[in-house]
Amino acid sequence: MKKFFAILAIASLFAVACDEKPTPEDEAKTFNVTPTGDVNVAADATSIAINVEADITWTVECDNAAFSASPASGNGNASITVSFPANESTGSVTAVVKVVPEKVSGVKNAGIKTVTINIIQAGKEPDVPVGPEGPAAKVLAEWEFSTDYADFFNAHFTFELAKDSDKKPTAESNAQGFLREDHYCPSNKTEGGKIRFWNGSDKTAVNPDGRCKRGMGNAAEPCWYGNWVGDVVYINAATEPLPAGTKLHLVCPLRPNTNNTLKYWLVEILDGDKFVALGDVKTVNINGIDVKYNVELVYDNNGVGDTSFDGEGNTVYPENPKQYNTIIDETYTLTAPVSEVEYHITCQSLMMADGSREATDIGDVSTGKRANPVLRIPYKDSSNGGCTPAGVNMLIEIVE
Repeated sequence: MKKFFAILAIASLFAVACDEKPTPEDEAKTFNVTPTGDVNVAADATSIAINVEADITWTVECDNAAFSASPASGNGNASITVSFPANESTGSVTAVVKVVPEKVSGVKNAGIKTVTINIIQAGKEPDVPVGPEGPAAKVLAEWEFSTDYADFFNAHFTFELAKDSDKKPTAESNAQGFLREDHYCPSNKTEGGKIRFWNGSDKTAVNPDGRCKRGMGNAAEPCWYGNWVGDVVYINAATEPLPAGTKLHLVCPLRPNTNNTLKYWLVEILDGDKFVALGDVKTVNINGIDVKYNVELVYDNNGVGDTSFDGEGNTVYPENPKQYNTIIDETYTLTAPVSEVEYHITCQSLMMADGSREATDIGDVSTGKRANPVLRIPYKDSSNGGCTPAGVNMLIEIVE
């Protein structure tokens, strides 16, 4: 009989156990927060949204009193707005925001943890100082090329300055790294600018008869015969030291005189102690090599080679010229001070301006005067070679 009651007691306990349901504390809890980690916002941003997916209560904490959360607490799902003022300083502002879940004991996912969001607000771009505190808007250097100014340019930029007594380019002028301080094209509309050509490739093996020279073209325009990969056009403008935040504007027309003038170039500005590419930098793959450029020279072999005149003596420009003007027109804000404005325009590739092929060596495109690669900075009204006028003067200026 005692054995019967013992079995009955065990069966009763088993039945009770089977009928029991888990307590709320035994159920899994949900707590998901987005975003997490670092969140970068602009200087003029004034809020971000934080999404909470939860079935428990939570609170929001922040270490920066300028940042406020609404709601600051809740139970369950919610969208939290963290508000803050626009950043008027040049330095960044940070705030550490934490979404803290309630402490729940005895749950299956007791590892629910506080979620941290680091809001990083960028600094405001510094204003360009004007008047007595810094540079006012002004033109630093301007060039107007024409035969009217030939005597002016001849003072420093004749072909002879790069030649010896036999009127051949000197060995020095064809060596890599050649840059003569006394051979430059000065600015004539506003003083203080210089254009120079730096030799970035060894041209000593090239027949020098009329090639690999630097000087003025037919309209007293700066020309560089025999330019090659690594060669650099130096453009300088003298000025008082300029602070970070100064906004500089460059206008520079370029034109290929022949189909095998090299096509791809990169224009950069000196910012502090480093050169920075201007504008939209593109990449082209040529024979497996990525070439970065922001200046593309265009020559059309099917274009019209010469201009003509109407019955009244007016120039008629071809609708489809051979030589196309490329106008560099870029504005850049300095991030570091400079003592002088300097731009570099560097040849990047052996691809010819007509896009027909890639040259193999400097002699490949310098076998005759007509075939010589010539880079020209054209006069705004010049139409040499069957192209339309550039329409602009070359200049460097400070803008507000």
